[in-house]
Amino acid sequence: MSATIVAVKPGGWGGQAQSKDWIRRYSLVYTIRTDDPGDGPMIVGDCPGLPPRGAWYQFGNERDVGAILKTRTVKQVNNQKHWWEVADSYDSQQDDEDPEDPEENPLLRPPKRRIGFERRDRVAFQDLDEKKFVNSAGEPYDASVATIPKSLLVLTISRNEAALPTAIARGYQNCTNEYAFYGYGADQALMQDIGADDGWENGVYFWACFYKIVFDPDGWVPEKQLDKGTYYWAGTPPDVGVASQKRFFSDGTGVVSSSESHLDAQGGKLSEVDLAAGEFNFIEFRKHDRKDFNALDLEW
Repeated sequence: MSATIVAVKPGGWGGQAQSKDWIRRYSLVYTIRTDDPGDGPMIVGDCPGLPPRGAWYQFGNERDVGAILKTRTVKQVNNQKHWWEVADSYDSQQDDEDPEDPEENPLLRPPKRRIGFERRDRVAFQDLDEKKFVNSAGEPYDASVATIPKSLLVLTISRNEAALPTAIARGYQNCTNEYAFYGYGADQALMQDIGADDGWENGVYFWACFYKIVFDPDGWVPEKQLDKGTYYWAGTPPDVGVASQKRFFSDGTGVVSSSESHLDAQGGKLSEVDLAAGEFNFIEFRKHDRKDFNALDLEW
């Protein structure tokens, strides 16, 4: 159950202006394709990539912040089940008595942005003075100690929408950005939360939606974990998986240690030289899927 913008329809880009009061009107007609014949006007009208209600006119090299999106018409193309046309109309007329005034119609109000910060700790080999995270005997501290706090930018975008974006919430939650977004590179933005509250104003039913995005310049993908364990594999190179070569770390007296020790990224024991130099290894994991955040039209 999803809809995808194919393109702006050939000949579907137009506009006009009146000399009196310099009123500008623009129109854009999009061709939309759905993957389910049961998808109708509601799903098509909220297709990812379509501008939100109240958005400024912007297309190609043009931008008119005085003309806002006021009406959207959705119709099926020649009774074809998977093909639709969405016609958006923009208007610069701001009449207080206009029923489409954004003060009266909550769907025409522009989105809002809020910026804050969130603390996160990152694993580190050394502190800000380049002092290694080791005790007096040279033994590295575990990840609960060997961390440095950092503040991450949190952007929350709020806007009113005609339909509950459940499909978007399911598809984008806990995903990272596939492409550049708000000046950050791929995988540096995480969609941490998407939510909505329903409302009713001036005879208009709507959903007050919010999108919470957390930015990490170090990237959310991949996630790195120290290469540590309670045992290693002997041999050069290590004979990983060979039962006779499995060795448990000991505490120096021959007693098996219950704590984890560092590995060399190949399953072997980290050398004393690398251990003293703080040359530890990380294993990388991918815990977030990627999505095109730009398709949500959250930048303006």
